[in-house]
Amino acid sequence: MAVGTSQSMIASCQLSGRVFRNAEVVKHTIVSAKGDSDQKYTIKFCISLKREEGIDVLVGTPLPSTTFIFRAVDSQGNAFERAYSASLCYLSEPKEKGISKRSSVLPLHRCKTRKRADTIEYQFFITIVPDGKMSAILAKKTAGKHIMVKGPLASKTFLEKLRQRAWTDVCLITQGTGINTSLQLIDYYLKTPNSPKMTLVWFVRDRHIDWENALGLASRERVSENFRCLIVSDKEDAQRRSSVNSIDHDDKTFNGAKIGYEARDAFLQLYHSQDLHRKTMDSLLFWVLSWSKKHNSEPEDMFEVGEQDLASISESLRSVLPNKFSGSEVVSFLEGEFTSTRESALTLGRELASKSKLFRHVSDAKKLLVDDADDFYSFNKIHRVSGSRGLDRTQGLLVALCGHRSFETDVTDAFKEAEVRKNQIVRFPEGLMPLSVLPEFIRNESEPSKTSNTNVASNKSEGRYGEGTGPKAPYFG
Repeated sequence: MAVGTSQSMIASCQLSGRVFRNAEVVKHTIVSAKGDSDQKYTIKFCISLKREEGIDVLVGTPLPSTTFIFRAVDSQGNAFERAYSASLCYLSEPKEKGISKRSSVLPLHRCKTRKRADTIEYQFFITIVPDGKMSAILAKKTAGKHIMVKGPLASKTFLEKLRQRAWTDVCLITQGTGINTSLQLIDYYLKTPNSPKMTLVWFVRDRHIDWENALGLASRERVSENFRCLIVSDKEDAQRRSSVNSIDHDDKTFNGAKIGYEARDAFLQLYHSQDLHRKTMDSLLFWVLSWSKKHNSEPEDMFEVGEQDLASISESLRSVLPNKFSGSEVVSFLEGEFTSTRESALTLGRELASKSKLFRHVSDAKKLLVDDADDFYSFNKIHRVSGSRGLDRTQGLLVALCGHRSFETDVTDAFKEAEVRKNQIVRFPEGLMPLSVLPEFIRNESEPSKTSNTNVASNKSEGRYGEGTGPKAPYFG
């Protein structure tokens, strides 16, 4: 007997105090080829459910941490469960003449048509693992078959964390199918006013264009100036850099733009040669944070600029120089990047040492920087001063992680070494609470938003309502 088809099973499938529902599989598409060694592959997996009161209240963008529990029965008759994160949800209208109409975008003038929809579909990207217990089940769940699911569920603690402060920069570090949860957070912020600058760094073993196209990363970059994506493949020559919101190789834009581009490439080089460590994360952080800074378009005498520009140059030096370096190395770098003469570069270097407290002479802390290959200096430890934006480079930064537990731990440790506070690093949790008990996180704006000229995706409200069997349901397109 196929799992999920028995009415008696439906009645008895109640774990953790919440009922499992019978979902129909409506799409099962392979989006990545099997790997050369491990034979893993990824599927786009969509399920359809009858919409229920107080449960299926969001359409379009799932809340960050939205989770479904899949339940199946193994060959010995034992029930088991696995958690999966949804990347999208939308209403599906009743089929008309063999055609099913689906959309996550609902113009106000079409409300009457969409109000008749009583079925909702959820989309997942799932890796099928050879010999995996649930993978063996899902590999056979083609369109038309059924599976028992519980959800959507979300984490109240995680949602409260996102609301604690207005983050200005969000760095998402994700691995494999952890991209599902990253998309939840990206779309969540793209639908909010004053969206933070978001940088997604997605680690994959191999590039799969079908998967990337199915995720819609490029389209998100095109519609919002606040999102960019870097795909880091294990194959060093197969990286994917943003086609928009990035700096072209020939761009000579002064200060942050150019050195931000170089920091990104330095991060890639360091990652492939030395994996995750302090200097790797320093380069990544500088690339992420330089994006939101305002920079001049024409060169000027850099030793006369303010604290924020000095902080940017300090980050650049930290990302390219070793912990111990000569005075001539500092001067040569500054001359090539920021000034036209070695004299002005020396002056700038002394400003960095005195005002930003960036480095000191290894034997005489009072000795000024000299343009000499025999005098050596070392970076000072970063000290944060309350209320000083220039000294706290990570102010307003949120780092969100999703991958294997060991990967998340390694990334967390590397970020801490790079002076990122523990309370600024979050791991995507498994959702445990039904949306019916989280009404404070469900947006209830009643008017459609007006798109800003400077930020296409920053909306003040998401007022597209439909009529379910319960409370008002926002439609996030």
